[in-house]
Amino acid sequence: MTQKYPFSSPMIEERKLKDWLVEVLYPIEFRSGGTDRTRARKRITSRLAHARKNKHLAPSKKGLVDATTFFQWACEQRGWDALLDVKALPKHATVLLKAPSPATGETGHTHSRITPDDPAKMRDLYEQTDEQVRGLEETVRGLETENQLLRHNLERKEARAEEGRHHGRKGRGIKKNR
Repeated sequence: MTQKYPFSSPMIEERKLKDWLVEVLYPIEFRSGGTDRTRARKRITSRLAHARKNKHLAPSKKGLVDATTFFQWACEQRGWDALLDVKALPKHATVLLKAPSPATGETGHTHSRITPDDPAKMRDLYEQTDEQVRGLEETVRGLETENQLLRHNLERKEARAEEGRHHGRKGRGIKKNR
């Protein structure tokens, strides 16, 4: 659901900004109201305080926040992706142009084989090639068998771990699976 940016001035009251962020970032908590809305607001306040403490965000001046620098920071925050869907959201865009790194390339191995004209030599070459193919097929079958065995052991290990978690929850008195 895309929302429209509600503020018209470049400086925004931090209190109104926090209320609007709760509505955009935590819509379920916003609609439920009460302590859920308060907790969501406290999460935003805590994130702002942490950013200011680490000098990622400038402190507010008389309760006002610069919209463009704030939203530049806010759009980079993990879990705040909903802000990217807001129409007309002011934010600085810093574009850093660099020359592309030099391209490197690799080629696979190529094998050249001269096909003899003599039928006897051709038969010998065919038999050698056929023998190599059989050896490689046998190696592939062995690796597939080993892979299947490892996959089986991993599934068994995961099943035992899940069973252990289940019994651990029962021992702690937790009845629901999470």
